[in-house]
Amino acid sequence: MNIQKLSVISLLSFGAFALSNSAFAEGGCPSGYVPTPNQGQPCAADYNLPHWNQGQPQAQPQVRWADRWGAMADDGNGTAGIVESRNSKREAEVAAVKECKKRGGGNCKTFATYYNQCAAIAAGGERSDWARAETKELAIKISMDRCEKKGINCRVYYSGCSLPVRIQ
Repeated sequence: MNIQKLSVISLLSFGAFALSNSAFAEGGCPSGYVPTPNQGQPCAADYNLPHWNQGQPQAQPQVRWADRWGAMADDGNGTAGIVESRNSKREAEVAAVKECKKRGGGNCKTFATYYNQCAAIAAGGERSDWARAETKELAIKISMDRCEKKGINCRVYYSGCSLPVRIQ
């Protein structure tokens, strides 16, 4: 036989072998399968493989959060109403005014609202200041700093949080 023909045949045989897309394990089964004698099927899945039954990762449910609101109201004469953890801004405002009136306030009006965070009021003498922040400690620090910049001896009158609630 001619060496060129033999080279071409060898090359074609090797190419056909290299391009085949099925690899068969012992017994003529594809990868991940084992021979199953006397079961009517020549091959069955190998359940002993570490990846078997893992399938697609389960989709994690999406986390959902509900906003929570807080509000502060006063009557301008030292009576205040403060509420936390309400479902809406409007609900918080109405509840703060109601709380102010319940404490004896006359013409109570909302002066601050906040949601998904914390708030604090620092007061000294007839003056006060408030702040909102990510944490109660930071809200206290900011309100105290603002109050003390006015040159008065201040104390924390209120601090609290209205943080979001996980609903799913």
